[in-house]
Amino acid sequence: MESKHSDKLVQFSLRELLVGLGVAALGLAAMRYGGVLRDLLQTGCAVLVIFAMISALVDHGRRRAFAIGFVIAALAYSGLLFLQDGREFNFLTARFATSKMLRPIRESMVTERWVGGTAQSQNPGVSAAPRQGMAVIRSAPGAGNLLRAGHTLWTLFFGYLGGKAAVLVYYRRCQETREHADLPA
Repeated sequence: MESKHSDKLVQFSLRELLVGLGVAALGLAAMRYGGVLRDLLQTGCAVLVIFAMISALVDHGRRRAFAIGFVIAALAYSGLLFLQDGREFNFLTARFATSKMLRPIRESMVTERWVGGTAQSQNPGVSAAPRQGMAVIRSAPGAGNLLRAGHTLWTLFFGYLGGKAAVLVYYRRCQETREHADLPA
C-alpha cells in the first residue's frame, strides 16, 4: 500500500518555489556584485542552518525530519568545502563539480568593451572590427566572490534535497510501522 504522502514529496509548494526563486535571485546578484549581497546570502544561510538545528531538536514529525536532513546535508557539503584548504574558492585549483559548474555563470557575466581607435567602434551595438591601437577591457565578477556565493547556494540546495530525502525516509518508516501494527499477532 502506497503512502498518501509519497506523491506529495516530489511536488513543490508555491511557497517553496517563490522562496527558491528569491534565494536564486539574491544568489545571482551576490555572485555578480559580491560585497553586502554576498554577506547577506551567507548570513541568511547560517541563520537557516541554525534554525534547522533548533527545529531538529525541538520539533516533531515531518518538520523535524526535514530539519535533520537539511542540517546533515548542508553541514556535510560545507565541511567538505573547508577540508579542501581553499582550493574550491579558486577556479584554477577547484576540483568539485559544483565549482566547475559555476565557471559558465562567471563567463556569462563577463563584459567586453573595445577602447581606442575610432569613435564608431566604441558605440554599443556597432560591430566594428578591432584596429591597431585598440584594446579590450574585460570586466568580470571576482572569482572569490562568485565562488563563495555559489557555494552558499549549493549548500542551501543540498540542504533542501537532504531535507526532502529525510522526509521521504520518515514517511516510509511511518508506513512500515503502521503495516507492522496491522499484522495479527
